[in-house]
Amino acid sequence: MTVEVGAVVQTRQRVLVTVTGVPAGGAVLEVRRQAWTSDPVFSTTVRGTGGTPLEGDPVVVIDHEAPFGAPVAYSAVWRTAAGVVSTSALSPAVLIEVNYPRISDPITGAHAEMTVETWPTLDVETGTVVLDVHTYAGPAPLVVAGPARAAASQLVVRLDPGQAGGPVALRALLETGRGVLLRAPLPTIKGYLAVTRWAESRITQDPRDPRRRFTLDVRIVSPPEGGTAAAQSTLTDLAAAVPDTLTDIAATWPTLRDIAVAEQRDQDGRGDG
Repeated sequence: MTVEVGAVVQTRQRVLVTVTGVPAGGAVLEVRRQAWTSDPVFSTTVRGTGGTPLEGDPVVVIDHEAPFGAPVAYSAVWRTAAGVVSTSALSPAVLIEVNYPRISDPITGAHAEMTVETWPTLDVETGTVVLDVHTYAGPAPLVVAGPARAAASQLVVRLDPGQAGGPVALRALLETGRGVLLRAPLPTIKGYLAVTRWAESRITQDPRDPRRRFTLDVRIVSPPEGGTAAAQSTLTDLAAAVPDTLTDIAATWPTLRDIAVAEQRDQDGRGDG
């Protein structure tokens, strides 16, 4: 039986990755993302994989950290019940297309779209910059993730009507105190930032004007640890931990794949929000 990896871009610009065909008793050890056509040595482990082996068929992983505007593909490292480790072929390439830059929580995917008025200076004072996505069949993307001792800089953004999330979502992201993920398309920019201080102001003095400007003091940081974007094939463990809500969900959608498929059908019917 062949182990296959599929990937599809879902609403909120996350990637649903499915690994199918792992033999009984086997497990997925790691799911990796890489730039399409690039050398696999430059691949990156998807959050929530690479630790505890993931069992089940299919194994479903949600990737909230794929770059915008750069084709990527996924592969899986898996083992048989006898302990033989293999790597799958690459999934078909997927491309996340967006209209605006976005700040998001790399663990949960919560986000806010914005117009960037002043980009931060993404230079580092010490240490080696860690490249996440390298070249692909197109313009070379700028992808930056570095040590916490990066040079301080400033990011100024404007939130306009019609952009997803809005001021409420951005405030909630900033108030977590966690590192955030800044991504933008064309040219592809992806960087993890720590926001050390921020201020919010109105664009005009008109109280009916919903636009806001945020000024963020930022530093480049390594991707935050913790959290998981990976999911086992059933909701049993989650339902045991949070019985009231998740038991009802499990009765309607027994597996996380069922939920993902239902959400994709809903997205196809109403468009992306």
